[in-house]
Amino acid sequence: MEFMDKKMNMKSWLEQELDNVKASYTRQIRFMTGPYHSEIERMKEYNGRQILELLQNADDEAENHSNPRMLIRLEADRLIISNNGNPFSEKGVLSLMYPNNSPKRKRRKKIGYKGLGFRAILNWSHSIWIKSGPFSIEFSREIAISFLKGLLGKNPDLEKNMKETTSDPFPIATLAVPKWKEAEGLNRLNLPEKYDTNIVINFSSKKVAMDIQKQINELDMRVALFLNHLEEIRLESPEKKQTIQRIPNQRNEYKIRRLEYLMNRLILWNILKKKLRLKN
Repeated sequence: MEFMDKKMNMKSWLEQELDNVKASYTRQIRFMTGPYHSEIERMKEYNGRQILELLQNADDEAENHSNPRMLIRLEADRLIISNNGNPFSEKGVLSLMYPNNSPKRKRRKKIGYKGLGFRAILNWSHSIWIKSGPFSIEFSREIAISFLKGLLGKNPDLEKNMKETTSDPFPIATLAVPKWKEAEGLNRLNLPEKYDTNIVINFSSKKVAMDIQKQINELDMRVALFLNHLEEIRLESPEKKQTIQRIPNQRNEYKIRRLEYLMNRLILWNILKKKLRLKN
C-alpha cells in the first residue's frame, strides 16, 4: 500500500512537472530550443562510451548498498541495464529532463553525471524505459514530438516563434518530456533477480546491436580497478557471457575475479594496497 501511494505521488508529480515544461516553453521559446541543442551536443560528445557511462552511474548509486550488483544484457532488439543502489528520485528524473542539472554535482567521489552521459543512449534507441523505485517512465522521439504537437495546437504564437527561430520542425529534447509507463510488462523481461533500477533501451538496427556488442566486448577485468562500490558486473550477450567480481576484504584490499561462461574458465587477480612514507 505504501508503494502504491508513492507510485501515485510520483505519477502526479510528473504530470505537474510536465505542466511546468508546457508553461516554460510557451513563455520563452529558448527554454525549449536550448535543451534540444544541448541534447544533440551531448549525444555526439558521449557517443562511443555509453556502456561506460551507464556503468559509472550504477557504481555511483551502489554506495552503501548491501548487494551492489549490475547486469548488462544484450538481446536481439534491446539492451537491459539493471543495478542495485539508490533508485531514481525526483531530482534524478529532473537531471534527465533538464541538461546540467545532475544532483551528483554536489556529491563528492562520484564518477558519473546521470543527466549528461545518459543522453548518448539516444543514439541507440527508439525508446527508453526506466523502472526505478516508484518511478516507471518512458522516453522516445515519438513521445516528444506528440507532446510538442499538442502544445503547438493550443499556442499559435509558439509555432510562429519556433519557425522564426529554427528550421527544425520539432526542436524539442527527447528526454525533456517523459511519459508515465505502467510497469506490468517488466515481468516479461525475465530478469534473473530483482534489481532496484532497470533501464530498457529498445532499438531496431543491426548496426546498433553491433555497436553495443563491441562496447561490451571491450569491457575487461581492468574496469573493476576504477570502481568504488559495485562488486559484481554480469555481462550477458551473444558473443560474451561473463561475470566480473570485485571482492573486498577487511584490509581495504580486494580480489578481482572473472568468470567466463562460454569458455568455462576462471581468472583471478589479487589487488594489494601498500602505503609508503616518502622521506624529505
